[in-house]
Amino acid sequence: MKFVFAEDTTSNVFIKQIFIQTQLQDVCWSLNIPQPMYKLHDTKVINRFQYHRYHGYIKVMCTGPLQYACFSKYGKNYYKAMKDVANILLNKLLKAYGKKIRDFNYYNVQNIESQLRMYGDHDGTFKVEMNMLNDEMQSLNSSKGFTQ
Repeated sequence: MKFVFAEDTTSNVFIKQIFIQTQLQDVCWSLNIPQPMYKLHDTKVINRFQYHRYHGYIKVMCTGPLQYACFSKYGKNYYKAMKDVANILLNKLLKAYGKKIRDFNYYNVQNIESQLRMYGDHDGTFKVEMNMLNDEMQSLNSSKGFTQ
């Protein structure tokens, strides 16, 4: 498994991540299907900058040849364009096979969703308690002759 430092980070904390292309290869291997193929589809020059677009596909004979094919968005470099097409292919493949990838981020999302549910439950309790306290305060004020 190949790790690299995360791109586009501005903090001093090192973050490691796996290439999305490597994750796609691992998924293909675990599903016993051929590895993905990538081909440079197009290069455009806009304002003296090159933008690249990749075509990616996986030949799966049981569902028909080139069943999983797609194009990337235009990327500022080859890596970003290939990463984009790999991400699209991976999503299509996971959806078609009914699979999910559970990684560190998956478990973080689960924890956050659990906390949100807990806060939502408490929110209802707090509203009930607040209404009870308001009613109690109004009854105390009215018994002492105060009006609001």
